[in-house]
Amino acid sequence: MNLIKDFFAFLLYAATVCGFAGCSDDEETPVDGTLLPGVWRQVAEYDGEDDEWYYDDFERYPNYMVLNADGTGARGLSSPAQISTYDRIVWRCEGNRFVFSRSDDSRESVWNVETLTQEELVFSVFCEEDGDRWVEKEYYVRIQ
Repeated sequence: MNLIKDFFAFLLYAATVCGFAGCSDDEETPVDGTLLPGVWRQVAEYDGEDDEWYYDDFERYPNYMVLNADGTGARGLSSPAQISTYDRIVWRCEGNRFVFSRSDDSRESVWNVETLTQEELVFSVFCEEDGDRWVEKEYYVRIQ
């Protein structure tokens, strides 16, 4: 009988140790938001629903994003010089999150900043529809 008690005590101990070892800090490392201002060209997009990266569309149909240091900018541009009222955004960086909204709309979008250097920027966003979950990513390179 003591053997069974000892065995269950060991299992409880092992489960506790494994449970604590499996926990991770959910806090994300903040990014240096001062690297965001500039002109960025999207070069790829990842569709997690299809598990596929798309590159060709951005060669034929360029997509630019302009982020100004004052928290204004524009995205979805076919040319960095062509900014219409619809394309204008306001943005801010919170930790490792890029929060933005269209200038004429108060609804905010929140993207994770996965990579941010002087040369590259990768955003990700989690999507859910009809119980299915996936990640979508946008990959940009700095042009100015």
